[in-house]
Amino acid sequence: MKYFVLHLNAHQPRRFKKRSTLATPYDDVLNQEALAEDAATVYLPANDLLLRLLRSHDSLCISVSISGVLIELARRFQPEVLASFQELGRVASDTGRVEFVGTTYYHSLAGLFRDGNRDEMKAQADLHRELMNEELGVRPSAFCHAEWMYSNAIGAAAAAVGFQTVLCQGPSANFAHADITTAGFAQHPGKRVGLLLRHGPVSAALCTAGHGDVSAQAFLDDVRRQQERVVLAGIDYENWAGRHWDGTETAVFWEELATLLESADDIAAATPTSVTEKASDSPILTVDDHQPVSRTGGVTEWVGSPAQHELFFRYQDLENRLKTYGDANLLRIWRTLGAACHFYGMQGSEE
Repeated sequence: MKYFVLHLNAHQPRRFKKRSTLATPYDDVLNQEALAEDAATVYLPANDLLLRLLRSHDSLCISVSISGVLIELARRFQPEVLASFQELGRVASDTGRVEFVGTTYYHSLAGLFRDGNRDEMKAQADLHRELMNEELGVRPSAFCHAEWMYSNAIGAAAAAVGFQTVLCQGPSANFAHADITTAGFAQHPGKRVGLLLRHGPVSAALCTAGHGDVSAQAFLDDVRRQQERVVLAGIDYENWAGRHWDGTETAVFWEELATLLESADDIAAATPTSVTEKASDSPILTVDDHQPVSRTGGVTEWVGSPAQHELFFRYQDLENRLKTYGDANLLRIWRTLGAACHFYGMQGSEE
């Protein structure tokens, strides 16, 4: 039996004013406008479609991760968006066919910090899990770092705070077993953690599916042709719905795909944790901390330019000082500034 795992990531950056103060750092006029647009074109139609499919197809399974920043913004500016994720949370609790996955609360690069224990990553993972429990009634047992990043240190930190499974990018030459492209385990002190590797080509195809190029049957046949026993398709809400959304074609594609999965006897939809339990014979995988993987392969898009590299090190240097100082507002601002998307936007910067 082959297993198809669908994972959707949702994140919304919190934008800063061009001239910020510690009292009012955020441009919440712009934040409200941006979220209103994405609510109408991305989150609400996508979640409405997912809920309809889950209710009409008993074998369909999905997994979702939502950054803490997006939940905060939705709670303040778009409560109907939060309500749509909460409805998915009820499906998760009632059926087990939706799995919410943990992540770094601020969509940060904390897993890349020089701190060997990755204390900031652990802190954000714990904050995120508590928020998910508070708002959605779920406590994630699987983890996906921002931008699908992974290294041995990220896996160890995830294991240390109780996660059983980690989703990450793959395959990559950075893995010690570069020929393993589907699933494996990471061995950390006192704990074995499951690894599920994102399939890049299948994920890319799924982002644009439903626009006349590929039928649901053709897509599923392509999944069948993959050599992997587990095929993890990981896509962003924004890329899936926001850039390519067409209500009719997209809805038809996903309805057909759910129907085909339901009738298939050789492939089944599954959640990350359930697949890990079925893959107990998978090999041990390792990724050197100096060569982490991400959705783009390496991490140069975030810390590769001279300006990105210098800023990232200076940013880390503030961690202990801010935590010792004890000002909750300053710490929150620092964490918000550390979002991966902020560093990504500096690509090519020399100074």
